[in-house]
Amino acid sequence: MRRFGIVAGALTIVLTLVSVDLTACGDKFVRAGRTARFGGYASIHPGSILVYQPPSPNPAGVRDFELMLTRAGHTVTFLPNGSDVARAAGAAKYDLIVVTSPDVDKVVDQIRSISARPDIVPISPEKAAKVVKAQLKKDFHCVLEEGMDRYEVLDEIDHAMATRLKTRAPSAAPKPKK
Repeated sequence: MRRFGIVAGALTIVLTLVSVDLTACGDKFVRAGRTARFGGYASIHPGSILVYQPPSPNPAGVRDFELMLTRAGHTVTFLPNGSDVARAAGAAKYDLIVVTSPDVDKVVDQIRSISARPDIVPISPEKAAKVVKAQLKKDFHCVLEEGMDRYEVLDEIDHAMATRLKTRAPSAAPKPKK
């Protein structure tokens, strides 16, 4: 009987010390935003996005960017460089404005007069100086970088939408009834 107790105790100790990975086989498909179909990405917070184009946009890049955002569930509108951003943003309700870093100051100045201001998400050039990148990250809560892959871009846009919803939620929430 004593021998059985020793064996049972030793077996219990060994089994508690052995760690077994119990993660499910489908965990990689349950990650927020990602889907099992074709490596797709479903946006957690789909939004309306205005893209202020650079002076000489790459047509293939514009088409790919639009396709990526619309497949994720966002509504995308492109605005040619030099257009009045305040008029476009005032005519339709946009959640975000994506703009290249050289045009950020111009766009920010134009939308100051709008009451329901969209958030700005600048695109930092890959070869920009560290000082420029640091300043953009300081001024804006979300920044896209040219070297990001599509999942990183969509994650950053979802982060911008989540931050926007958090900052807007207290004023939009109904007051409790007494």
